Amino acid sequence: MKNPLPRVYSVSFVFALSAALASYVNSTFLGTIVGAHMASALFAIGAVLSLIVLELVPFLEKKIGNARIILLTFFGLLIALSGLRLSDSPCIISLSFILYVMANNVGIIALDIFVEHFSKDTATGKTRGLYLTTTNLAWMLSPFAAGVIIASFGYHGIYLFASFAVLLALMLSILFLRKFKDSVYTHLPILTSWRKIRTHRDLRRIVSINFLLQFFFASMVIFSAPYLHTVMGYDWKSIGLIFTIMLAPFVLLQYPLGKLSDTRGEKKLLESSFLLIGLATAGFALITSHSIALFALALFLTRVGAATVQVMADTYFFKCISDSEPGVISIYRAMHPLAYVIAPAFGILMLSFVSYQTYFMLIAIIVGYGTFVAGRLTDR
Repeated sequence: MKNPLPRVYSVSFVFALSAALASYVNSTFLGTIVGAHMASALFAIGAVLSLIVLELVPFLEKKIGNARIILLTFFGLLIALSGLRLSDSPCIISLSFILYVMANNVGIIALDIFVEHFSKDTATGKTRGLYLTTTNLAWMLSPFAAGVIIASFGYHGIYLFASFAVLLALMLSILFLRKFKDSVYTHLPILTSWRKIRTHRDLRRIVSINFLLQFFFASMVIFSAPYLHTVMGYDWKSIGLIFTIMLAPFVLLQYPLGKLSDTRGEKKLLESSFLLIGLATAGFALITSHSIALFALALFLTRVGAATVQVMADTYFFKCISDSEPGVISIYRAMHPLAYVIAPAFGILMLSFVSYQTYFMLIAIIVGYGTFVAGRLTDR
C-alpha cells in the first residue's frame, strides 16, 4: 500500500457526513419526543457517559486493536440510528441517542489513531490539515443536504440517510482498514495519562487550548441559532445561508494552514486566531442591524479563527505524542464531550440573568483568554 492515508480520509469523510447530517436535527427531533428540557439532558448524559467510555479506549486499543474498535463503533452507530429511525418509544429513542453520542466520540479517537499512525512527523501539519478539510467538507455540505432530506422525508429520513453513510463507512473500513497493524500501545491508566499531561507544560496548555475551542464551538452551536431565530427574527432558510457561509473557512483554509505550520510553527497563529475569535464574537454580539451580510461576516470571521486554532492545536498536540499513547489522545478528545457538559449549563445559567448579547460578549472574553495560553507555548 503506497499511501494508506487517502483511504483513511475516505472513511473519515463518510463518518463525518453521517454525524453532520443528524447534528442539525437531533435537538429538534428529540424535543418533539421527550420535550426540550429532557432533550438537553440527553445531550449532557451522552457527553458524561462519553467521558467514561473514553477512559476505556486505551484498554480496548491494547486488547482488540484499533481496526476492531472502528468496526464495533460503526456497528454501534447502526444500532443507535435504527432505534432513532424506527422506534416510537421515548425510552428506546433516548437510549439510542446516548449510544449514538458515545459511539461518535469513540469513532473520532479511532480515526485519530489511524491518521497519526500513517503520518510522518515532518508533515504532521499537512496531514492534519487535509484530514480536517476532508471531515469539515462533510459538515459544510450537510446544512443544505439536511434541508432537502427533511423536506422530502421528514426527520426520520435524516437518520435513514445517516445509516446509509455509516454502512458505507463500515464497508470501507472492512475493505481498507481491517488488516491494520497496531503499534505497541502504552496502556497507561487514565490518571497516569492525565499526570503526564499535567506535568508536561506544553501538553497541558494545548489541551487547555482545545477545551477553549470546544467550549466556543458548543456555545455557538447551541445558542447562536436560537438567538438568530427567536431574537433577531430570521427564518431557517436565512439561518442556513448564514451558517453555510460561516463554515467555509474550515474547507478553504485548513489544508494550506496545516502545510504552513510544518515550516512556521503554530504559536503565533494560535495567538492571533484566538484574538480574532474573541473580537469577531464580540462583533456578533454588538450587531443590531437585521443585515444577513453583517451576521454572516461576523460568524465567518469567528470560523476563520476557529479553523486556524483547530488545525494548529491538533498539529501541535500530535507533534507532542505518538499513536502508541491512546490514553493521552483520549483525554485530548474528551475536551469535546466535556465542553458539551459545561457550555449548556453555563449558557442556561447566564441567560437567566443577562441578554443574549451580553452572553456572547462573555464568550468572547473567555475565548480571548486563549491568546494568553497560546503565548506561553514553546514552538515546535
